[in-house]
Amino acid sequence: MTRTTRPPLGVLLAVATILVGLAVVGPIPAGPVQDPPKEGEAEKDPVLIPPKAADLTKTALRLIELHNKERAKKELGPLEADQRLFDAAKRHAEDMAKHEHTNHEGTDKTTMIERARESGYTFRFLAENIAAGMKTPELAVKAWMSSPGHQANILNGDYTQVGVAVARSKKGHPYWCTVFGKPLREPARKAGPAS
Repeated sequence: MTRTTRPPLGVLLAVATILVGLAVVGPIPAGPVQDPPKEGEAEKDPVLIPPKAADLTKTALRLIELHNKERAKKELGPLEADQRLFDAAKRHAEDMAKHEHTNHEGTDKTTMIERARESGYTFRFLAENIAAGMKTPELAVKAWMSSPGHQANILNGDYTQVGVAVARSKKGHPYWCTVFGKPLREPARKAGPAS
C-alpha cells in the first residue's frame, strides 16, 4: 500500500486560483494605444462601417450588450459595432483557437495594432481583451470585469466602437477577443432642437 501526502487545502486553492486566472482571462490586456492622425488621414477614413449580418451572431450581440451594460453602470456611452474591428477580433480569435494559445501577439507575430490597420481601421485609441475557456459571453465578461486591466478597457470612455469574436479550437474550447477603438473621426451627431 502506498501512502501519499497531500498539500494543505489552502495551497491547492491558491495554485488553482492562479491557474484558473491565467486560463480564464489570459495575459495582461493590451491597450490603450493612441495613434495620432497623419495630415489628411482623418478626412478620408470612414467613420463607422456596420458589421455584416454573418458577424452579428447571437453570441456577438450578447457580448456587445454585456459590455454596454457595464458601461451604462458608469454612465458611459454605448460601444457601436464596426466591421473593421470585428474583422480584427475574428482574425485573432480564430488564430488563438487554431493554435490553442492565448496571447495578444498572433502566431504570425501581428499585434492588435497591425490587425486593426490591416482590417482598414484608422484609430485614435485602441485596446484588446482576450480570454479562453469561458463557455458563455456572460462568463467571459464576468472574468474581464474581475481583472483590473481588462475592466479598465471595458470602462474606458475614450472607446466608442467595438468588434467581438469567439472561435472554437478543434477540442471545442472557446477563444474570445474584443477589440475596442476610437476612430480618427467621430460620427456626426444629430443636432438637438434650437434653443
